[in-house]
Amino acid sequence: MFTFLYSLRFQLFLLIALAILPLLGLTLYTASEQRELAAA
Repeated sequence: MFTFLYSLRFQLFLLIALAILPLLGLTLYTASEQRELAAA
């Protein structure tokens, strides 16, 4: 039933997702900060 959890493709996708999500959050945060600074 949970064999897909152990597949190489799923583990690779999970690793990439965990690496990209914080980067994406940081990018969105700095973009919003820049917009606030530009508006002020």
